[in-house]
Amino acid sequence: MCRITTSAVVSMLALAVLGVEQIPQQKDYGSLVYVAAHDSCATDKARADVVCDGTNAAPAINAVVAKMTAPDARGGKLVFSPGTYTIDSWTERIAKDGIVRRYGICIPHSQSEIFFEGVGYTHKDVNTSLRMNGKGVVFALSKRLWVDMKHNERYSLLGVEPGQKGGGLSYSWGFFRLKDVSFSIPGNDKAITVVDGRHTSDMSCEGVQISTDAPFGDDSRVNPRCIGIRTCCGGNNARRYALEFCKVMGVGTGFHVAAEHLIMRQCIPQRCAYGYVFGDVPFLESFPTSSGNHPVTMINCCFEYCWYGITLGGSRHRDPAYANTLTAIDLNAEEDDGYDAYTAWKSRKLIQDISNGYWRGDITYFLTAKAKAHVPSARNLWGANLAEGANFRTVNTAARRRGPTASRPTSMTDLGFGYFDTDLNRMVWRTETGWSE
Repeated sequence: MCRITTSAVVSMLALAVLGVEQIPQQKDYGSLVYVAAHDSCATDKARADVVCDGTNAAPAINAVVAKMTAPDARGGKLVFSPGTYTIDSWTERIAKDGIVRRYGICIPHSQSEIFFEGVGYTHKDVNTSLRMNGKGVVFALSKRLWVDMKHNERYSLLGVEPGQKGGGLSYSWGFFRLKDVSFSIPGNDKAITVVDGRHTSDMSCEGVQISTDAPFGDDSRVNPRCIGIRTCCGGNNARRYALEFCKVMGVGTGFHVAAEHLIMRQCIPQRCAYGYVFGDVPFLESFPTSSGNHPVTMINCCFEYCWYGITLGGSRHRDPAYANTLTAIDLNAEEDDGYDAYTAWKSRKLIQDISNGYWRGDITYFLTAKAKAHVPSARNLWGANLAEGANFRTVNTAARRRGPTASRPTSMTDLGFGYFDTDLNRMVWRTETGWSE
């Protein structure tokens, strides 16, 4: 049914006077749908095509997505009004490998792109917990569903269902975009991927926030397989594939990233067991495929109060010729000398490389001590075991960069570090054997 507003009638009459042919503009509900929550304002509910109830929004959202990904459909965009969209049921899918996976919001494996965009932004976090208190769109997993989750099963709050071609993954299939939406889960002790791009070949997240109700001081129950955002794992052919302005708080692993032409810009994991994990690691499910010799670039990203800020893992490729490039520009860790109240954080490492040479690249970083009013730190990113960083050119931009010859940093072993020697009146550079003039 087409609703024509008063303003539209006036415009059509004006066109008739001018002798212009009028073409009725019917809204294409297959490509654009406005969705409101049970607690959205009255105005948003009145204009919405779909209004979700307060018990379970999953069936209504999944029904719209299913229509947009039907064989004769062309995908579409769902615009969500500010409010809470409770997810209280699972959609089961069985992959070719026989593993049952359960999805709260399930995006069918098709060639249609689905775009979720929220109105408002839940960017303000509460200091006493890991919840958001901004006024925006929140997809919240119900406590009932959380309690009933089995520890040996696979769950995704939002994700693309597994494909049935090849080894469970079909390139050029499975696309989604997320913008200005947030997700909330009751805890961090269960194995769940909140935003799951494992079976996509094209995904992007902009302004995505993920939080948990778990207290950030309790580090004994955190499950590393409680993952915030997991990227696609195969070839994306340089399509739209980016993570920008994303914040993940209080989960086991903030970002689990494969290696395929990915750009990450201004992202942050906060109070996670593992901030960023690149590649395959023993404590997470492996990617079914993982491309080699492809770049991942981090721009102005950071991590805060994580057990391990960055973990570099391996790949299923056994050929030593395969290697991935990680370039981190202005990486920042706001945690040096801070958060000493909890054992896990006291024994943390800023970065660890367990990839057996699979990763290489360049890292420029800046460490600050939040407990000391963000004072710059000269601490080395790799800690005491500098051998782990042998495949990287690592530069601490916060370290001292100017002074006399006698004051050159003797403990700075970062290759490429520049120091302006005021006695010589020129720059000198740190090399593998010492300082080069």
